[in-house]
Amino acid sequence: MATREWHYHHRSFAGGAGYRICLRLYRAARHAAVSASPVAHANAVSPAHTDRGQELDAAARAARAMGLPTLVLSGGLAGDTTEAARGFANVAAQVRRRGQPLHPPCCLLAGDETTVVRRSNAGDDRSERSAEFALAAALVLDGAEEIVVASLATGGDERTQTVGAVATTYTLAHARAMGLDAADYLRRNDARAFFAHVGGLVRLHSTDTDTNANALMIALIA
Repeated sequence: MATREWHYHHRSFAGGAGYRICLRLYRAARHAAVSASPVAHANAVSPAHTDRGQELDAAARAARAMGLPTLVLSGGLAGDTTEAARGFANVAAQVRRRGQPLHPPCCLLAGDETTVVRRSNAGDDRSERSAEFALAAALVLDGAEEIVVASLATGGDERTQTVGAVATTYTLAHARAMGLDAADYLRRNDARAFFAHVGGLVRLHSTDTDTNANALMIALIA
């Protein structure tokens, strides 16, 4: 049943199914984060810093339950958000082209927190880290077919009620059709505004936010 469910999604992968799968994996990771929080039993709804391995394990179990071979690349991505995203995307591209280290359809996961490096004085510091990761990865994968990338915090941004973004095969093509320069948004550290325009931002209710939560990186390759 799980395999048939994945094949159903595969046939409509670029039509929103990849987005829905990412949200299912995110919810599994978030549930693990909240359950493991030392304040969870005090009726807290925002996860404190938890064991990243528990969150990744929960997301991996959810993916495998859908029939997706899954590999956790790292629980410790760190450093420049853009550079980490490029490395993550390059592995996804290698899976698509060469079937290494997994054969598609499959899922790649990673975790931990990176740091947004300011590259421009333009605008204010509005970029949400997870959205920047998704945009940087999408730029690497521009033109690749049937790859969805997402970066979602197990908490969110208290000011904007966002937890990150999902980029599909059509995200950058849609942006170009709207006259938007994705690379320029990345240079200005304004990835959240980019996804607000083209779609792909993931939002939660205000009670679900925690600016210090971990992040879940997902790549779905069909």
